[in-house]
Amino acid sequence: MLELITLPIDDAIAQARATGARQTRALVRTPEARVMLVGMASGSEWPEHKAAGRVVVRVERGRVEFLIDGTTHALHAGELATVEPGETHTVRALEDAALLVIVAGPAMSAR
Repeated sequence: MLELITLPIDDAIAQARATGARQTRALVRTPEARVMLVGMASGSEWPEHKAAGRVVVRVERGRVEFLIDGTTHALHAGELATVEPGETHTVRALEDAALLVIVAGPAMSAR
């Protein structure tokens, strides 16, 4: 079975702007993976956190920076990054942004 999902990027950014904070919408939830659309208002932060599985992030719109192990990495729309399972990281929005976030791995089935 094929399920088509539209990414409501404009809505995610509008909700983040309205609250001035990060807004997360679950798009897919299976035993093996989670797929989320995250809207971030400019200047907002996703405080330090980690995930049990491998994280893949694609910046759909805007610019963000990841802080991992004391190093800052800037990501722009169209760029993709991965984070190792259990690796602590922080995300800051340098401008209004939308991120497609996928967390996958065997550890997900235990959740």
